[in-house]
Amino acid sequence: MHERPWRNTPLTEEQKASNQEKSHLRARVEHIFATQSAQGSNRIRTIGKARAWFQTGLGNLLHNLCRFSLLQSRAAV
Repeated sequence: MHERPWRNTPLTEEQKASNQEKSHLRARVEHIFATQSAQGSNRIRTIGKARAWFQTGLGNLLHNLCRFSLLQSRAAV
């Protein structure tokens, strides 16, 4: 969790650096969920755990393929 400044006690430089490091990691993870949500896989409407896992796996595969094609197009330029 992030450190929080309180009244009349601002954050130290170490706390600011720690918050920035946590934000960097959090952004990397949350971008994946945002991409999957935009692709429509934010709700799983299946009956059964196996089908839900399969649908989640397909969503992850779609995200990885889109990310791979993006990285390939950047490498070509």
